[in-house]
Amino acid sequence: MIFIKANTIYEVSLEDASIYKIEILKSDISIYIQLYNAKRVKIIFLNYYGIIDYHAIGQEIGDFEIQHDSDFIQQIISEEIESGASRAYMDGLTFTHFRLFETWKRKKILEIVCEKIEVEFKDNVA
Repeated sequence: MIFIKANTIYEVSLEDASIYKIEILKSDISIYIQLYNAKRVKIIFLNYYGIIDYHAIGQEIGDFEIQHDSDFIQQIISEEIESGASRAYMDGLTFTHFRLFETWKRKKILEIVCEKIEVEFKDNVA
């Protein structure tokens, strides 16, 4: 399946979509999403530090949120420093906290903290 790179995650509406696959490869996570119109999206989280999965596969997505400061980010920074990373090094990184919410109750279904997000899409299902 060939995906085309998008400029930003905001180019793709994730409403009424669902996750059909989560792939963790070394320092990156890819989530694969089936959109309401049968198009597919791959969101790649580069240099991820943490993931919380609330049984996301198959759940309908209602919305997403991106933050650059959150309790989850602060927890990860603290854990990295406790594991030997310097405060200066951690302060030099830019973190992104990505959250997906389900449609009806806006309940969290997936959270990922990473350094960078890339988005690719495919028009037709193969």
